[in-house]
Amino acid sequence: MARFRPAHFHFHHHVFCDDSAAKEAAGTATELVGNLKTGDRVVTNAGIHGLISNVKETTVLVKVADNVKIEIDKSAITNVLKEA
Repeated sequence: MARFRPAHFHFHHHVFCDDSAAKEAAGTATELVGNLKTGDRVVTNAGIHGLISNVKETTVLVKVADNVKIEIDKSAITNVLKEA
């Protein structure tokens, strides 16, 4: 039975490390969403690129072309390319 302990430890080690990485990624996403501001160039999870023109409580207005703005959830923002 002693030879199963290393595998058991190895399994739990990976679960712990994977969970830590997920928590770190979630924290980074929360920080990104909390720091969004007018003028930020952003990319959404759908690949839409644009410029934030207004920040609301749970959504942002993103200018994607001349006279074209779309309202999207803050959680859809995956990357800030250039901060204001």
